Amino acid sequence: MWKKIYSPTGYLYSTRTTPYGLILLLPLLVVYEILALTLPAAKNIDIRNLADEILREPIAKFGHQTLAIIGFVFVLSLLLSLYLRKKPSPFKIQFFLGAVLESAFYASFVGIIAAFLTGGLLEIIFSPLQQVQIMLSFGAGVYEELIFRVLLFKFSAEGLIRIVRMNETTAHIIAAIFSSVLFSYLHFSSPEAAAFYPFMFRFIIGLFFCLIFWARGLGIVAWTHTLYDLFLIANS
Repeated sequence: MWKKIYSPTGYLYSTRTTPYGLILLLPLLVVYEILALTLPAAKNIDIRNLADEILREPIAKFGHQTLAIIGFVFVLSLLLSLYLRKKPSPFKIQFFLGAVLESAFYASFVGIIAAFLTGGLLEIIFSPLQQVQIMLSFGAGVYEELIFRVLLFKFSAEGLIRIVRMNETTAHIIAAIFSSVLFSYLHFSSPEAAAFYPFMFRFIIGLFFCLIFWARGLGIVAWTHTLYDLFLIANS
């Protein structure tokens, strides 16, 4: 049984690959862009996810509609990369559903564990603020994971391994600390607002996300991040 699960066509192996990571990323990105484009509250205050803003800042002056168009171009780019990949792997709906359930399991424990170390269902009707928070949750799963886990964690670890010739384990630990410090710090509106407890709380969550990304890939950690944020909204 375990040999089958870990085989190149099994669940654990397949859902950790880049093609499945992109497939899992697409629904989050599509929902985020649709909400950002259609929610009146999002339009009125012109707010987007922090990491999304970092990526889009150079083109932000062209307006809200242009930002949404860029997002959908990104969706098409992901679809094209899936279509053109050299080693296609058959998509299985049971793997997709399993990945979402696995992410929900991780998300349900991330906040509990982080709170310990640092000392239901969504309602049908939401306030405008809650609508924006839900939109940002989907954006966080996509853009924050692309920046903090792919760019800052994975690429910096690979740089330390290939350029500095550092031990692989040490490189990943340093990269995880580096990306998690930035992940926590950039969630504060100003340096003065960075109190110790909330900083450490977000830092530890960042470390957990790095661990999930390293062990299970981009798609799983993106869904874990999104569902964790949605759980916080549901219980607020």
